[in-house]
Amino acid sequence: MSAKRRIVSIIVTLLIAAYLVLMPDYFARSIGKDPYKEWFEHKEEPFSGVIELWHIVGFKPYIGSLGEWLKGRAKRLEKRHFGVYVEVSAMTVEEYRERIQRNERADIYSFPEGLITDENLYRLPTDELTGIEYAENCRAAVGRAPDRSVCYTFSGYMLMLNNDLLNMCPGEPPGEGEKAADWLRNNAGKIDVAGIRSNSRIYFLAGSEKAAAELGLGCECVGYEFFKANEALCAIADIRTTGDMERISGSEGRFSVQTYPIGEYTDLYQYLGIDKEVNELKLEYIMELIKLITEPDAQAALTRIGLFPAIKLEERPTFESKTVQSLYDALSE
Repeated sequence: MSAKRRIVSIIVTLLIAAYLVLMPDYFARSIGKDPYKEWFEHKEEPFSGVIELWHIVGFKPYIGSLGEWLKGRAKRLEKRHFGVYVEVSAMTVEEYRERIQRNERADIYSFPEGLITDENLYRLPTDELTGIEYAENCRAAVGRAPDRSVCYTFSGYMLMLNNDLLNMCPGEPPGEGEKAADWLRNNAGKIDVAGIRSNSRIYFLAGSEKAAAELGLGCECVGYEFFKANEALCAIADIRTTGDMERISGSEGRFSVQTYPIGEYTDLYQYLGIDKEVNELKLEYIMELIKLITEPDAQAALTRIGLFPAIKLEERPTFESKTVQSLYDALSE
C-alpha cells in the first residue's frame, strides 16, 4: 500500500471511530424529539391577550404618523411573544377625555405634556430604565426622574410670516442672526396691520396662544385659521402645520410664507405612562415595549418622520427637511 493510501485509510478510520463515539450520545438526546412539533410549539407566556396602548395626539410629526410608528414598535413585541398583542389606538385629547368619562382605560398611554397627572399613573420600576439618558435639548425631561412617565419624543414651534401682508405694511422680516422670538417681542404691537385692508381686519399674530404667552409677547393671539385665511401677519405653529403651509406657499391663489425656528420655548413633548390600575401580568411586556420605543435604533428612526429623539444618541440627528433641521438646531442652542 502506498504512503498516500495509508494516510487516507488512517483518516477514514479516525472519522469512523469519532462517529461511533459521538453518535450514540446524539441519538440518546434526540429520542422523543419532534422537530416539526418544536417549530409550531411556543414558550408558554405568563400573560396572553391584548395590551391596549392609547396614543393621544398632542402634535403631529412633519410627515407621516407617530401612531403608525408606534404600531411598528408594537409589532416587534408581538413577534417576540406568542399570544401577546398590542392594540394601538390613536385619538385626540377630546376623545381621550370622553373615554375616561365613560370609565374606559388603557394599559399604557402615549400622551402630551400635562395631560395625565402622576397620581393616575403606575410607578415605573426605575431599575429597568437606568439606561435612559435624555438628550440635552429635550429640556422638559433632562434631570427628571422617570418614576411615572418617560419622554420619548418632542418637537417645537415655527414662526411663519405672510409675505404678501408683510409687503403691505411698514415691517421687515427677521434680520440675519436675529432670533424669531426676539423679532416677535420687538414687533408685537408695533407693526401697524390695522390699515392694510379697508374691508377686513388683519391681526398681527395667530396660532399657539400658550406659546405666545410663554414668550412674553403681550399681544392678542387669534386662532390659526385667521393666518390660513390670509387675515394675520404671522403665526406660531407646530412643525406639521408649518410643513403643510410651506408645501402650498405661493401656489395659485395662495400667499407665500417665510418660516423661522423658535428655539426659546416648546411644550411639545410626548410621554409614555402606565395606567395605575394595570394588570400586573402585563407589566413585563409593557416595560419591554417602552424599551423598544426608547432604544437607540428606534429613536434614530423618529427623524424619518421629522420628530426629535428624546433619548441621547451617539450621533447627532440629521433631517432631510431643512425646516425641521433648523428647528432642531435652534432648540439645541
